[in-house]
This record gives sequence, structure tokens and C-alpha cells, in this order.
Amino acid sequence: MDQYQRCHVQPQPIKNVAHGANVGPIQNVVVPPRRLESVFINSGQVIDSLKFTYTGADGRVHTLGPWGGQGGFGENSEFTLDCGEFVTEVSGAIGTFADGQTVIRALKLVTNCGRTYGPFGDQDVKEEEFTCFSPAGRAVVAFHGRSGKYLNSIGTYTV
Repeated sequence: MDQYQRCHVQPQPIKNVAHGANVGPIQNVVVPPRRLESVFINSGQVIDSLKFTYTGADGRVHTLGPWGGQGGFGENSEFTLDCGEFVTEVSGAIGTFADGQTVIRALKLVTNCGRTYGPFGDQDVKEEEFTCFSPAGRAVVAFHGRSGKYLNSIGTYTV
């Protein structure tokens, strides 16, 4: 354990349950996450892909994704969290799409500063809704899930 690690002990990230389909390649972090920095979402009628950057336990910034495909004629949205800002809630909807795949149809993120990002995707789909709250005093610091042509499932890491 180096000097930085001895002086800056942080709790281990908790991997929370993923919502969506159990199909497609597993997507996961490579270094334990400490802080979510930015999020990029490509969406149309579904969440086509997710890409994000996070600061890891190694002190470096890591970029993961895009998880999913390039999508059709949707919207590309990117946001960077301010210093002291963190995601406290991730919610959305799961549903089937054109080829019968179960995918993430809609996604929304809320921060401790009261900012809301989204909803992205098809907000009228109500097949199966989900909400992931970070426990009090914790923050969403990264994501995991499954993807193929689209984002098939999403879960969070909290610290």
C-alpha cells in the first residue's frame, strides 16, 4: 500500500443489481471506480449505447464504451459532472424492440445538485420501469450491464 492509499482509504464500491435482459456480452469496469466523471448516451427509440468516464482507485481516469451500437436517427447526449456533483438516481424502462430483443428503452439520471439528465430514449414505454437509488451518503460511480446492438441491461456501482 503506497502513501496515497494509506492516507485516502475509501470504501469498496458496491456492485448493484442490473436491470434488463441477461443477454449479450457482459460489460464491466476494469479498475474499481471512485468517481463518475462524464456520461455519453446515444438514444432514439431505445438506448442505443452508453459510454462513460470514471476515476478509478488507481487515481486515473478510465473511459468505457460505447456499450451497444451506433443507433439510428436518435439523439447523442453528453454531460460532465461538476466538482462535488454526483449521480444519486438512475431510472428507466425496459421493453422489447423491433427484433424482439429486451433492451433499455428509456434512461434518466438525477444528481445531488438537483439536475436531471434525460429522459433519453422512448419515454412513453411503460413495459417495465426501474429505479436505482444510491443509499444515503453514497454516489453512483460507474455502470455495468450487457449490450449487443443496443444496451440490454444496466446496473450501478456505488461508493
